[in-house]
Amino acid sequence: MKYWLCIITCALGVHAQAMPLVSLAPSGNTLGLHQDFTVNVFVSGLTPGDPLVAFGFDVKIPPGLTLDGVAVATPFFNDSSYFGNTEVAGSSFPSLSGDNLLLASLSLSTGSTPGYFDLSIFSTPGDLGLSEGLFTRSAIYDISAIVTIAVVGDASVPLPSTMLL
Repeated sequence: MKYWLCIITCALGVHAQAMPLVSLAPSGNTLGLHQDFTVNVFVSGLTPGDPLVAFGFDVKIPPGLTLDGVAVATPFFNDSSYFGNTEVAGSSFPSLSGDNLLLASLSLSTGSTPGYFDLSIFSTPGDLGLSEGLFTRSAIYDISAIVTIAVVGDASVPLPSTMLL
């Protein structure tokens, strides 16, 4: 029986496919106060048989960081303005496959408070499949990624007073 199941599976071309992986790559993980930086959003694991057609996600910005702008990467069309509940959206025709495919760049800045801040992107469950997620030719995948940004205060040592000299 196992023999026939293997032959049928191989003949039909049924195979397990890994889910695409979304990752966040900041220009720096340790930043100073009032510093500008970018976070690139990448996707990997897109096969030629199931390429990416579109994507959409929301961004959770913690207190201590400010989102200054979003740029949807070329060759994607920026579809963000078409979806009121989706902060970042893009589509591409023809569809794209591969690894380390840049989806978007987030421009941010740190504030005046040092600490550790978790920046995340995600698909809202109610919008998944409507305007949020990774849309390939055969499936819609949830988007979820997080990165921790360390913001440090001024580490310089003050000079001693010269008043007594």
